[in-house]
Amino acid sequence: MTAASSHQGTATMLRFAAAAALLATSLSTAHAQAYPSKPIRLMIGYTAGGSAEAGARPLARALEPLLGQPLVFEYRPGNAGGVAMEAIARAPNDG
Repeated sequence: MTAASSHQGTATMLRFAAAAALLATSLSTAHAQAYPSKPIRLMIGYTAGGSAEAGARPLARALEPLLGQPLVFEYRPGNAGGVAMEAIARAPNDG
């Protein structure tokens, strides 16, 4: 390895480091919207009033103050939870 090739490799690394630092500082100026910005929907694949709801209600009460949004229960019984899974798969990508 010659001194010239060593110097060229060092210069290339310095350019790369400078470009990475510039990119990192420019990305930090982007401001994201506060998450979550609307009510959170909980999809439950069983009927209302069952054991799934009995476990989800206390959890929702504990999470609402932390998240700052209400949790909305949507019941989609049928097909051993398949109807609820299909509704989740077709939901818009909003978060």
